Amino acid sequence: MTRSIAANIRGLTLAIALAFLVTSVGVGYWTLVAGDELATDPYNPRLVAAIRDRPRGLIKDASGATLAESVQTQDGYKRVYRDKTLAHVTGYASFQFGASGIEAAYAESLIGQDPGDPLSQWRARYLRERAPPGSIVLGIDPKLQKAAVDALAGRRGAITANDSITAAIAGSASE
Repeated sequence: MTRSIAANIRGLTLAIALAFLVTSVGVGYWTLVAGDELATDPYNPRLVAAIRDRPRGLIKDASGATLAESVQTQDGYKRVYRDKTLAHVTGYASFQFGASGIEAAYAESLIGQDPGDPLSQWRARYLRERAPPGSIVLGIDPKLQKAAVDALAGRRGAITANDSITAAIAGSASE
C-alpha cells in the first residue's frame, strides 16, 4: 500500500516540529535553569579558554602587593603566584585543571566580564567586545600572613586571623 504525498509531508512536518520542540526545551533548560551553574563551573570551557587566550586580572593583598598575575608565554598567558603560602586562598587557574579558590569565585570579573552586567556579557560573547580584566584586592595583611606561617613552622594545623571590624581574613595559613 502506498502512502500519498500529503501523508508523507504531514509526517515529515510532524517530525521536524517535534525535533524543534525537543531542541527548544533543551536550550531553554540550559539557558534559564542551569545557566548560572554552567557560568560558574570551574571546568567551563569558555572560562578555561580565557585563561590561555588573554590575561586575567591581578589579585592583590591589602598592602597592594601582587599575589597573582598573568604573564605572556609562547603558548598564551600563564598565571604566576607570588606567595605560595596563600595557595589555599588564591586557588589556581589552570587550563588543565580548571580553577579554584578566589580564581574560581571571581573568574568572570578576572576576565573582564562583570556578572552583574548581562549586557557586557552579551557583548563579550557575541560581539567580541572585551572589557579590561578586573583586579581583586584581598584583606590579607602581609605581616599577619608571615606571622601565621612562621607560627606554624612546618607543624600540622591551621591559623586564620580576621579583622574585627570588617571580618575580612587578614591572615591564613595551613599545613
